Amino acid sequence: MIKSIFRDDFIRSVSILAAGTGLAQMIYMVSTPILTRLYTPEEFGIFSIYLSILYSISSLGSLSYEQAIPLPEKDRDAYLIFSLSIIINTFMAIVMILLMTMFWAPITELLHIRSNILFMLLPLSFLGFGIFQSLTLWELRKRNYTNVSKSKLTMNGSQAIVQSGLGFFSAGGLGLVAGEVLARAAGSLIMIRTFKWTMFREISLKEIYTVFVRYKRFPLLTTPAGLINAFTFHLPAFLIAFKFGAAEAGFLLMAQRLLSVPEALIGNSATQVFTGQAAFLRKDNPGMVLKLFRSTLLKLGKVSIPLFLLGYVAAPALLPALLGAEWSQASFYFQWLSIFYLLQVLVNPISRIFQIYEQQKLQLLSEIIRSTFIAVSSLVIFYSDMSPLNAIAILSVTGTAGYVLHGFLSWIAIQKGTDDDSLNAMNGQEV
Repeated sequence: MIKSIFRDDFIRSVSILAAGTGLAQMIYMVSTPILTRLYTPEEFGIFSIYLSILYSISSLGSLSYEQAIPLPEKDRDAYLIFSLSIIINTFMAIVMILLMTMFWAPITELLHIRSNILFMLLPLSFLGFGIFQSLTLWELRKRNYTNVSKSKLTMNGSQAIVQSGLGFFSAGGLGLVAGEVLARAAGSLIMIRTFKWTMFREISLKEIYTVFVRYKRFPLLTTPAGLINAFTFHLPAFLIAFKFGAAEAGFLLMAQRLLSVPEALIGNSATQVFTGQAAFLRKDNPGMVLKLFRSTLLKLGKVSIPLFLLGYVAAPALLPALLGAEWSQASFYFQWLSIFYLLQVLVNPISRIFQIYEQQKLQLLSEIIRSTFIAVSSLVIFYSDMSPLNAIAILSVTGTAGYVLHGFLSWIAIQKGTDDDSLNAMNGQEV
């Protein structure tokens, strides 16, 4: 039975998610040459800063409670966690509106932003991002992989249409941001249609408080780790924009946009399926989790390494032709960032082990060390007189080293988590 799940169900589930993601990424790639001719590098740079702020604070949306949705044995408990996530997400969006009202002017001045699009739409994006994440994790718990694929396809398709349409009317950075906001809403609607909202009538605040306490490790440890991880990952965009200007940040975003395709197509699908399978095996057959860990890493390597090598070689000739001569600088960013994104594809899926085994202390340790790598390299860049390309090279190397460490500590988390489960089982406690 376990062999059947490991060999057949994993591959079939990844295939369902990858098929939807593949179509979504096809839309993403086809729209890119259009968008680079409708928007300038500086406008993409503003969009880069917007996304970096959004993703850097996204862990605050539900205080990471949504990551616990796949874990409970009973659907009832999972639904309580989902409800808690939505409540916190809404409250945090309101808090964000108040904070931005007070502090937005100095932030825009610091980052050289000459547009108020972030002020208008960032809280809405923040709320939409949190709802989308909670819905996705609920669907993954229920193994509704087809629904998840449809939501991705709808989201990318909507984003391409809105951004391209507004670009023809010279909407500037606002067009890019509006496309992101509306696309996430469209993707969420696909999952909302099949969600049983009537269950909200059957819950009580006392029950919500129970799961609030039971899974307190997520806000206390996973949220800080997520904030550190996100800020570390998106720090290059802030640094490049501050030191070299919005246009260079636009080149960086375009390189990241293209390099994120393998992550979206392969890494995200593998992450979602690995999460469901590993959470199941932890309860049903813990000895298989390590085998799943190794097999997932090996399969990802076989697919990803040749793909990234091909991209590295072809980038200088291909990207200027694809994007336009104005974007040639992005090809060199693409090459230096390739190794960093390769490690991201390999490590991100297996690092879900931290949440599955509730080993948030190890995760936090990993994020602190990784952020230290990036912080030190950022200080070197900030106080040095170097080119943007050399800055990207330094950030890529240190980021790659951080992902190697993250993968190693994920393996350690399995060992420690298995030992903790055995001890809890001896004491009669629920895993």
